[in-house]
Parts: sequence; structure tokens; C-alpha cells
Amino acid sequence: MDPQRKQELLDQLRGLELPPEPGLWPLAPGWWLALGLLIALLAGWLIVRHIRKPTWKKSALREHRRISAQIQDSVAAPAQALAALSVLMRRVALAVNGRSGAAALTDGDWLSALDSLSKSTEYTHGAGALLQRHPYMPIAQIEPGALAELLALTERTIRTADRTRPAVMPNQSPEADGVRL
Repeated sequence: MDPQRKQELLDQLRGLELPPEPGLWPLAPGWWLALGLLIALLAGWLIVRHIRKPTWKKSALREHRRISAQIQDSVAAPAQALAALSVLMRRVALAVNGRSGAAALTDGDWLSALDSLSKSTEYTHGAGALLQRHPYMPIAQIEPGALAELLALTERTIRTADRTRPAVMPNQSPEADGVRL
């Protein structure tokens, strides 16, 4: 074949036509499956987080109601009930801040930790100081009004304590235990 004829035949050929690019929609069945699985995992995580989060708070409030009833029903039992209330507040601080943030605190540091938990100064300068002083006071010197204030303060502290954003304890930097505020 002569080269000119060959060139004419080649010029008659059309270029390759590629199929159109696939679009993003509709998604392939595998993507729908992956998306459904991701949504199910996210929903499960949120449900578990929602169910688990307030459990310690519900338990603490139930215990607080029991202690409150003990204090209000009996004249001789306030000393034991106040000790139980102090233990309950220690457990709340442990639930919110972890063992290293609350377990070893005593005296003024303990009351300051409760102040930071309640976001007030009512433990160091108010009714909350009774938690520290009660073992050294005769029962007759504890005023019923002070007990009522203390019960209201501790209940409010339990209700407002937030586990997701721990309070900074005295003598503890925010970066201790990997906690970032």
C-alpha cells in the first residue's frame, strides 16, 4: 500500500471514545453498607455514653437521700450520718477527678477540692466546713439549720459535678494525669 493511501485511511479513523466518568451519586451498595455501619456504631457509642455517664450521679443522689433521711429522722445519728456524708462526697470527688485527684486530700485541701467541685467557696467558708469539723464537735453543738444547709450544698454539688470536665484540685496542675481543661 502506498503511503498516501495509508494516510487517507488513517485519517478516516476516529479517536477512541471513552465512557463517561462515573458520578458520585448514586452510591455503590458497599458504600451504603459502610455508611450504615458507621451510623450504627456512632449511635451505639452515644447510647452507651448517655446510659453510663449519669450512673454514678444517680447512685450518689440515692445515697444522699438515704443519708438525709437518716439525719432528719434521728437526733442521735447525725454524727454517723455526717461521717457517711463525708465518705459520699469523697466518692463523688473520686468519680469526677479520679483517684490521684482526690484520694489523698485532707483538711483545707479537701474542702478546697470540694469548693472547686461545687464552683463556690461554701465548703471552706460556709456550711461545708461542717464536714471537716463534725468529728470534733459534740452533737448538741451542731445546729439543725447548719445540717440543712450542708445537705442542700452537698446535693447541689452532686447534681452539678461534671465528669467530662474535671475540677482542678489544689496543688495539682491541669496537665497532671493527662487532664486538659
